[in-house]
This record gives sequence, structure tokens and C-alpha cells, in this order.
Amino acid sequence: MQIIYGMLAIIAGILMLKFNYQLVGFTGRQQWIERKLGSGSTYLAYKIFAIIIVLVGILVVTGLGSPFENWLLSPLKRVFQPQ
Repeated sequence: MQIIYGMLAIIAGILMLKFNYQLVGFTGRQQWIERKLGSGSTYLAYKIFAIIIVLVGILVVTGLGSPFENWLLSPLKRVFQPQ
């Protein structure tokens, strides 16, 4: 099942990259992004988000999603571990 979820994430990310202009036309420009990063940065933010989705999809398909998640969140283990 993880292969299907990963492939769906990869396909969604690629479609977001391909139809970035149409996606921004559908959702509108995000004013908080435009204020912080400048004019036209909504397109950049959506592209970065799409690339992250593709990378997560690749991690899920290859089975490295859970180990990567454990590594990424390992600093929080010390905070939430019962004493």
C-alpha cells in the first residue's frame, strides 16, 4: 500500500510543478507569502512545496520514509520521554 501512496504523492507533486501557473490562478496569490518574500513568490512557494511532496513520495516508495521520520524527529524524543 505504501507504494501506491508514494506514487500518488509523486504524481501530485509533478502535476503541481507542471500546472503551477494554473494552480496559483485557481487558489489566488497568497498575500502573506507575497509580503514576506516579494512579488511573485507564491509561484516559488508552490514549486518548493511540490518538490517536497515528490521527495516524500520517493521516500515512501523506497521504504525510507519511516527511518527518515525517526531521524528527523529524534531530537523531540528527549523532550517528550517520560522520566
